[in-house]
Amino acid sequence: AGRAALARGPLLGFPLTDVRLVLTGDLEASSGVPGVASATLPALSACIAAAARGLLQDAAPRLLEPTMDLSVSVPTSFAGEVLADVTKKRRGVVLQLREAGPAGLGGVEARVPLASLLGYATSLRSITQGHGAFAMRFYGYDLVPENIACEIIEGGGY
Repeated sequence: AGRAALARGPLLGFPLTDVRLVLTGDLEASSGVPGVASATLPALSACIAAAARGLLQDAAPRLLEPTMDLSVSVPTSFAGEVLADVTKKRRGVVLQLREAGPAGLGGVEARVPLASLLGYATSLRSITQGHGAFAMRFYGYDLVPENIACEIIEGGGY
């Protein structure tokens, strides 16, 4: 019953993370609560689910989004534009800047929300006149900024 209550979160129905339900109390007839000892499993499950939903609404849940580690290799003449695109347009956080190697390519290592990387290949090609390359890999989940979370929730999801 507890797992089922956590399978759909209160914001957009996504599963919840880092939540644990602990039921305490005595289900014996001597607990003082009429009918608890004779309650059926479906009735107890329904009560647990209803209690969990109520508690979760009061807990001020937050929306998480998948975040990627992004590695971009570009000619140094385009590094400033790529850096601006990653940080301002795509909400990225720069982890490291790589100096240009023998081929004249420098790089940017950043952590960027996956949602903002849609269409990035086309954008990078446009910024670097076709001379940039990137790779990304899953990093984890981070909190969605409050202003963006409100837009997502009001719009019914991504």
